[in-house]
Amino acid sequence: LPHFLHGDPRLLEGVKGLAPDKELHQMHIDVEPILGQTMVEHVRAQVNGQLIPGENWGWDTWFPHVQSGTYVPIAWFDMISEISDAGADEFKQIYTAHAAEQIFSWFGAAVALICSALLALAVHTRYYYRDGFQDLDDAQSYASNDETDNRVQLA
Repeated sequence: LPHFLHGDPRLLEGVKGLAPDKELHQMHIDVEPILGQTMVEHVRAQVNGQLIPGENWGWDTWFPHVQSGTYVPIAWFDMISEISDAGADEFKQIYTAHAAEQIFSWFGAAVALICSALLALAVHTRYYYRDGFQDLDDAQSYASNDETDNRVQLA
């Protein structure tokens, strides 16, 4: 990160004038958590080089205040990207569709649960009252007594 923000403090010792500031040098990306859409990205990066002792290209003349072997910033970039108005409108449509999908999913699950409960109640009622059985003992006595017709007629 620029100005060696969050870097080893020894990196700052070799170069005068560096002042890491979180507000100026921090990188951040805002992502919408449900759909993962990037809303804002603020990317800051720094390119560094190391001044190696023994290489004589004049760095000691250009940078007399810099110690040998020090990493020095060569350039840093500040790139900002925000979602456009058209992109925001498209995101709103996608988000609305996603919200509607969630609502219909819950609604469909509720309807399926209600239908299943009604079907179970109908099946239970049909088999419970079909032959007039009120309990298991009635069913067993009916099965063992072929001559007697214990069925109850339902209106």
